[in-house]
Amino acid sequence: MKALLLAVCVLTTATMVYTTADVQKVQEFYSSIVNCADLLHLPKDPSPYVIECLLHQVGLIDENTGELLKYKSLRYLEDIISDEYNLRRAQDRVATCMDHAKEAGGTNHENNMKIIECSLPVVAFIDRLS
Repeated sequence: MKALLLAVCVLTTATMVYTTADVQKVQEFYSSIVNCADLLHLPKDPSPYVIECLLHQVGLIDENTGELLKYKSLRYLEDIISDEYNLRRAQDRVATCMDHAKEAGGTNHENNMKIIECSLPVVAFIDRLS
């Protein structure tokens, strides 16, 4: 009985820590949207240029090459989308968009913008703040 109680306490604590990290990342996401929109003098909506700015802020675009980092981006989605089904859909969409942009060719900035425009519907899957 004591072992069961201990296991429940550990799992509850782990879940609380994980959820807190998710909430913080989601708050940072929405805060970055507002900051980037203000910086670019654009509406506070997730437009392609605002999302590009956000990706720079959260370190998903390599500072040296300007390339959008695929695996880091897919991992970032895990931090801001809690629903497992929506997470898989979002990751599949982003991975597909990245693959298509890479096949099409172009500069890293052009590819990033293609990826962002293709992936924009994923924003609907991101957790909402209460």
